[in-house]
Amino acid sequence: MNIVPQDKLKNIAPLYSGWDEVVILSCLQGHTGQAWADNADAPTVARIESLGFCFVSGNADSPQARELLHQIPVGLELQFNSKTWHKLVKEEMDDRTYKFTRYKFKRDSSLFDKEKLRSYTQALPEGYVLAPIDEVMFKHLPTFDWADCHCAQFSSYEEFQEHGLGFVVLFNNEPICAASPYTYCNGIIDVQIDTAEHHRQKGIATACAARLILKCLDRGIFPSWNADCDESRHLAEKLGYQIEKECKCYEMLVKKKEVLFLLLNNWADWEAGHAMAGIGFSEQYIPKTISIDKQPKVSIGSIRAEIDYTVDEYQNFDNLAMIVLVGSFSWRKNHYDEIAELVKKANNTDIPVAAICGATVFLAKHGFLNDVKHTSNSLEFFKERLANEEAYKGWEHFSLAQAINDGGFITANETAALEFAREIMLTLETDSADEINAWYKKHKHGLAKA
Repeated sequence: MNIVPQDKLKNIAPLYSGWDEVVILSCLQGHTGQAWADNADAPTVARIESLGFCFVSGNADSPQARELLHQIPVGLELQFNSKTWHKLVKEEMDDRTYKFTRYKFKRDSSLFDKEKLRSYTQALPEGYVLAPIDEVMFKHLPTFDWADCHCAQFSSYEEFQEHGLGFVVLFNNEPICAASPYTYCNGIIDVQIDTAEHHRQKGIATACAARLILKCLDRGIFPSWNADCDESRHLAEKLGYQIEKECKCYEMLVKKKEVLFLLLNNWADWEAGHAMAGIGFSEQYIPKTISIDKQPKVSIGSIRAEIDYTVDEYQNFDNLAMIVLVGSFSWRKNHYDEIAELVKKANNTDIPVAAICGATVFLAKHGFLNDVKHTSNSLEFFKERLANEEAYKGWEHFSLAQAINDGGFITANETAALEFAREIMLTLETDSADEINAWYKKHKHGLAKA
């Protein structure tokens, strides 16, 4: 995809025909935002990005459509105007999107009851004052955390005067509510409104928004509104807006790498719990289960775990961060060559493997621990389980420890669930080393002395 220069924005305009979003119109009119297309002279697909939004259009059946989707940055709100695009997103990026509904309201000035709006502006509680956003407030407002989106998209107060307008509610001479344009196009603004947390539920936002709407109507500007939550929707309806349609929207999320927890029947709950939770709380990774078949696996504590993948079907190594082999009574019952093949593929692509308790014996049986430092439940335990296993030749590298991390393998004994989880989280860098070690100490020693 290539950036579309301003003098060629007219070439992508037909792709957005009938789509009257203010963000789109603002970009096409050269005010705000940036556009990309597969070909600026003869585009088949395009995307417009501005102020956290991304609007995609064009031929969703083309190869360029998939390329475009995979180039969209994380954190943007993504919108489409065809069922074909929605279907493509589900096929290509279902695991990378958070879905929600946005409410679009009619652009009809006749819907507003000006007398009612004026009554809202006069109903402020004592001590609160409505004021226009002047040059001083224009510079001051974005410095507040609750209002950092207000005015910041305008390059100067002169631009704000020409294309925007807004109001604040003051309390003790400080702004605690603001209504202003999120963006604008010719003759329309997109309204945004925010209130400092401790001043909500007092009718303040209603008064501020009503004042903005009245001023827009006086100036021949339509105050467009759309909502992504019930609070915003209810406020809009109170002010006189009527819903035109509901739109399915998406937020682009970080594609989390998978950490596979390999479970067999009678898997040891306590050995996996801390590691599963630590990974589940992280922003970069998602825990998934894998086994030799899709039958749910019941733990020693009778926890029934559904299985996401089978060993034979798993191919997603590009998105795999680690394999964790959880201890189980079942490890001694089979050689599990198919699991060994999975571990081999991971090891050959530098994907770390972690094993605890009986799963360490499995790794030893298949020769994975011959050249790395490792541990298990005890030396006697190892000798008993490996008595007839010729593939294991790593005796000199064995030492009794809670957990050892070496050469791409993490091993731990049956009492080392915390140490096991710590080594896993340190390897994956789920947090800073200091935070992970502080977590470990807290859970190891407790919050109170015994």
